[in-house]
Amino acid sequence: MKIDSKIFFIVSLKISLIAIIIPLSVSSSQSIHRIKSVECISLDNKSLSVDFCFVKAYSRQVSTLNLKFDFHRKFPKPIYIQYILGRKNSGNFCQNIFKSDLIEFCELMEGVAANPMIQNLFHLLNDTAPQLFQKCPYQGSIIVTNATFDLEKSLVVFPSGLYCTELNSFDDKKKQVTAVKLTFEIKNGFNFFGLKDKRGN
Repeated sequence: MKIDSKIFFIVSLKISLIAIIIPLSVSSSQSIHRIKSVECISLDNKSLSVDFCFVKAYSRQVSTLNLKFDFHRKFPKPIYIQYILGRKNSGNFCQNIFKSDLIEFCELMEGVAANPMIQNLFHLLNDTAPQLFQKCPYQGSIIVTNATFDLEKSLVVFPSGLYCTELNSFDDKKKQVTAVKLTFEIKNGFNFFGLKDKRGN
């Protein structure tokens, strides 16, 4: 089955952002997402450090994301971000489904990015976790505590299973400075792309 590359990019980017940035709360009637683990990495401790980074589970269905990044210097424009979405196989290896090019984050936040779909997505995420986003240049600290997300605003187009997603950030010289890696579970997913599960179904 041939998948339109633009549709695949938009859907994959949306799932990646939702999974990386915001843990998804679930109800007993619609169990769809649950964050399993998160890892935050600083590749330049002189410029940025990780104070804390963990997932807090309240029940089998509900978990929240908590993280704090401390900036030790002002990051000039441009700042780039990259998203990677993968699926865990039977050997617990993450096989990439989608990997974006570098996206100019400051333009995105200032509303001058060329792609209106990506702009709309960031507005949605900013409504649910405003403490994560700020106008460039980044400085001070970013603190996210017990972040949750409204499931009614999410779109599940992948089959049930374990997924891994990664958000990488780069400085103005395109040198990577951070990596946030997250594993999450989709339940009752809709197999929009016809992907195979571990049993080949």
